[in-house]
Amino acid sequence: MGLEARLHAFKIRTYFECVISSSDVGFNKPQREIFEYALKISGCDPQDAVYVGDRYDNDSLLSKQLGFTTVHFLNGLGKHQPITKMQSDDTIESLTQLLDLF
Repeated sequence: MGLEARLHAFKIRTYFECVISSSDVGFNKPQREIFEYALKISGCDPQDAVYVGDRYDNDSLLSKQLGFTTVHFLNGLGKHQPITKMQSDDTIESLTQLLDLF
């Protein structure tokens, strides 16, 4: 199930102004270009953007370095990666928990 479909399934898509997936834009994570593209398309400054990902190495590392707020989603491969407080700003186990964060 793709990103848009998952957000709709959890009934939280309307809470996002912009949803960008690497499969939609031609850049792969963790290439810097996908994060820069997301900022350009959304019109956000990094400090106003939130990045939700399930892998520290592929998602949170560069987005945090660029100034995004990062949320680690304990899902998929990232569910088994060790987490430290410094690696992401928040951690969730369900997408619906995003409603509690913002």
